[in-house]
Amino acid sequence: MNQAIAASHDQHKPAKPDQEHDHGDQESDQSAWLRSPAELLTNLRARDVVLERAGNRLRYGAPPGVMTAELLTHLARNKDEFLALLAADDPEVGWRVTVMRSQVSLGHPFPVLVAREGVSGTAGTCVSCGDVLAKGQRHRCDACKHAAWLVVQEVQE
Repeated sequence: MNQAIAASHDQHKPAKPDQEHDHGDQESDQSAWLRSPAELLTNLRARDVVLERAGNRLRYGAPPGVMTAELLTHLARNKDEFLALLAADDPEVGWRVTVMRSQVSLGHPFPVLVAREGVSGTAGTCVSCGDVLAKGQRHRCDACKHAAWLVVQEVQE
């Protein structure tokens, strides 16, 4: 990835239109495809943009002229939603979401979500799945944090 998406885009100049990259029938007016994060992610992928998580940041690689100031601002404003969408694509998060989702019953108190039952939570391991924690992580690994967040978001909808 060659670029990080910052909270403020004052330092970014609008991208120059790419004269050699033909977008065919795709809409040239980006505001028309700045709808939901899921739709935008699909549109970006169709334009050969690679968007990925880097911890709690978004990073991208894109052909010249695709990432405009308007688009970068939209990504920054909706960063949490894009991070969640990208986390759901990660197989390490996906299986955890499936397990945690089954622990939630609507109309009942919300449980502590765990990826694996019976994990003892010894020092240096995730209390949810038992995997070894990376440096700087205290109780849960990033994959379990993302999975729990996704499940909570589903329930709130």
